[in-house]
Amino acid sequence: MAIESFQMSGEAGQKDDQNVVSWTLSYFVEKVEEIFTVGEPPHPGLKEVGREWSDIDGIGIQVDVTYEGYVGDDPELEDPVYEFDPSFKEETLVAHPLWPEIAEFYGGRYDEEEKAVRFTPYLENSRRGLSSGNSRKIKNPLHGTETFFSLSITFRETRVYQSVPSRLLEEIGTIRDSLPGGFPTPAGRDWLVMPPRVTQRGQVYQVATELLLSPPGGWPKKVYQLIQI
Repeated sequence: MAIESFQMSGEAGQKDDQNVVSWTLSYFVEKVEEIFTVGEPPHPGLKEVGREWSDIDGIGIQVDVTYEGYVGDDPELEDPVYEFDPSFKEETLVAHPLWPEIAEFYGGRYDEEEKAVRFTPYLENSRRGLSSGNSRKIKNPLHGTETFFSLSITFRETRVYQSVPSRLLEEIGTIRDSLPGGFPTPAGRDWLVMPPRVTQRGQVYQVATELLLSPPGGWPKKVYQLIQI
């Protein structure tokens, strides 16, 4: 006796804080040709983004259909999601903004042959403010040190759009002085607009724009304007 297709129990889904939904429904079918026809979106704003199927003990097939999309009133009126991701990045001491002063005080140099930073094992007394009559050797705290940790911050702003904004690629490589959402910018620094990430979610697009914190002194505009489209 033939068994009609039906929706099975166990549906699952999630909605983020921008009203973008992912929703999976499971169906039972008996015929292989029904794998690709069964099911319909559970909400007008959702669109099928994929389906999987597996055999059920030889009596039929379970088809899992995933729908995604927007279920609010207007995607471009949704509040953006901000992510402020600070970390430390290891860099060569030569890139330190005070490298000339550090090298002079601690007896450092950059070895061009070995492509490495070198410091003397001991400091001269004069560097430590000691009297010339004191011959005690002072161990150099930077001997063997080649790198330092600099502050690195990636700021991310995610918004939902009905279609991909035409200005999206034009902003790549531009420089901003401040961040939205009240997030701070360290003194003497600014932000470089990185290539965006665009994810289609059913009938809408989630666009994540990333900004990268500059080194002290800011991004050199004459350099980075060359990568703009």
